Amino acid sequence: MGRVPTRIERALGLGGGELGPLLRLAAVHAALGGGIAAGDATVQSVFLARAGVEVLPAVLLVRALLLPLLALAYASLSRGRSARAVLATLAALAAAAALGERALMPLGWAGAAAAYVAHEIVAGLLTVHWGVYLLASVDGERALRGVSLVYAGARLGGALAGAVLVALVGAGGAPAGMYVVATCFALVAPLALRFGRRRGGSLELPAEALDDDVGRPSMPGPRRSGLALFRASPLLGALVASTVAMVLVRYVLRYQQQAMLDPLGEEELARLLGTYAVGANMAGAVLSLVVMTRLLPRLGLTRANGLYAIVTGAAQLLLLFVPGVPAALFARFADDELKHTLKTPVSSLFYEAFSPPDRPGARAVVLGLASPVSQAAGAVLLAGVVAGGALGAIGAAGVGLCLVFGFATAAQNRRYRGSLAARKGG
Repeated sequence: MGRVPTRIERALGLGGGELGPLLRLAAVHAALGGGIAAGDATVQSVFLARAGVEVLPAVLLVRALLLPLLALAYASLSRGRSARAVLATLAALAAAAALGERALMPLGWAGAAAAYVAHEIVAGLLTVHWGVYLLASVDGERALRGVSLVYAGARLGGALAGAVLVALVGAGGAPAGMYVVATCFALVAPLALRFGRRRGGSLELPAEALDDDVGRPSMPGPRRSGLALFRASPLLGALVASTVAMVLVRYVLRYQQQAMLDPLGEEELARLLGTYAVGANMAGAVLSLVVMTRLLPRLGLTRANGLYAIVTGAAQLLLLFVPGVPAALFARFADDELKHTLKTPVSSLFYEAFSPPDRPGARAVVLGLASPVSQAAGAVLLAGVVAGGALGAIGAAGVGLCLVFGFATAAQNRRYRGSLAARKGG
């Protein structure tokens, strides 16, 4: 007989004994989310002040070219190692990288651009592995019920890091924010080792863990290469297509909102983005704790997945028809905080359709290959559009991309449902 849920567990829709493990995962994610949020605000403030938004397409292109190479190194690093050990290693490297980025910032526009690229790559690799770490620690129905609570931890960490960042800007200038980033990432390593699942290795759930969609043990199978997975899994192809569309939508949103913030000075922008990080991350935490813990199990993965496509379309329309700082901050919220509050936890759970040994390969295909390739293509296209079009024309193109993203999301949802039906019939 299972444990009787506490009052808090009942309020969050959790089973008895589920709150403690989820809070421990949330603590890991809080440190990770704080580092990423403080880094975003810091590198973007310094970059816009010293390089300018016109350099953004080149920065995004370099990031897209480098990330696949480092994703291959990550895949090699993760093979045969526990998920918690890999996350701790990545976090320690990320903390060192943050200090290196701080050293680059005084080197003019090129140093600011290099720091932006480095932070984006570090955040990308940590995001790739976080999904593996999460599913190695929580699975099945408990993942669906508890993932919003875990992701609320990242939002609370981002809010706290933003508050510290605002306090530091006056004394040390915008680049001082990288010390907050390094501290947060340094905290991830011991927390990941302490709270990650020790049993089952990096890529396997315990043998007794039940797959609640199928009603039978989710036993690990042989590991397949990314190419073999892509050929065998219609779902992986749909994940790739929706990811490509989402990347293009987010690139257009990012360019427009940063162009609207570009006229602000470095310290003014750092304070604005730090204050924004506090408010937006608190809103994201409330959304996760109050809404998503109840709403996600009721909506299910596919409806929640479609909701994000709708919100990004609304953000694009707002940028196009009501441009300004408020519209830019709302687009930033949709592109960043809402993406991590709603889209990322939902997307992580789609990978439960793959066997545990296949999950790193599937995530590497989507986040380490398809996403960077689409980022490279998007950066080239964005550079061409920026050179030849006004901000309004970019917004109009963004509306079309949002429609494509909506159709791709619907296709992904159909493939996911088909995958589940095939497994039940197997």
